[in-house]
Amino acid sequence: MIKVSSQNGNQRQFALALSGGGARGIVHVGVLSALEEFGLMPTHISGTSMGAVVGALYAAGVPPAKMRELLSDRGFHDMFHIRPSRSRLFEMTYLKKVMDDFLPDRFEDLSIPLLVCSTSLSLKRALYLNSGDVRNAVLASSSVPILFEPVDVDGEICVDGGILDNLPATPLADAGLKVLGVEVNHGTFAHDYSGMKEVARAVFHLIAANNSHSGLLRCKETIIPDMSFFELFDFNRAEELFDIGREATKNWVQHSQMVYVDGVSSHRKSQE
Repeated sequence: MIKVSSQNGNQRQFALALSGGGARGIVHVGVLSALEEFGLMPTHISGTSMGAVVGALYAAGVPPAKMRELLSDRGFHDMFHIRPSRSRLFEMTYLKKVMDDFLPDRFEDLSIPLLVCSTSLSLKRALYLNSGDVRNAVLASSSVPILFEPVDVDGEICVDGGILDNLPATPLADAGLKVLGVEVNHGTFAHDYSGMKEVARAVFHLIAANNSHSGLLRCKETIIPDMSFFELFDFNRAEELFDIGREATKNWVQHSQMVYVDGVSSHRKSQE
């Protein structure tokens, strides 16, 4: 159950929903950096896959500058460094290390309420997790099928949340929160379909874009940058992705009807 403050009507209060999207999720770090520059902080965060990773780190108090530091060296590039496991799938060894280093044991110990979406193979539905083991929940949300091992979450076998809900805004909206959604799968993506890798990439693009649609409908406002020139595993382009997030957020603040930043949203003030 999501707890909501009675002050949710405040013009500076909003919840943040972060989509999955592989390396493109680095955009979320730039978004958070820009929000901080304007003195804006979400009261609640939800995320899927890379959105869950970034959202969890931020909810744990890791500042965007530190996340950017992780991105700038090989750290975040190796986030999904793969090592064969007994099942012949792969393990997210570096992601596990980052979770151990920066996240508390439980959701209840986070600074900002967090909701993480994963997909339960056994229940055949999306799971929205906001209590218990936060590290395990984030790993489950990020476990891309076929590549990585499924994760056991309280007896449920779970994989990447983007399979069913790539932008988990609905639980936040259902709780009466004003939701800003950040979706990082919009664009025109060319594929040559000449090999299994290319076909798999095209399938992931299709799933991610399609499974963000229902969440977008529940957002009060959205940030949707053009990701046409970025692939799911372009972690070596972290700086570009970070900057895209910052610039897109600055543009959103200028035009937002959801939040008001004194001295920035001047066009809106003149219209009221």
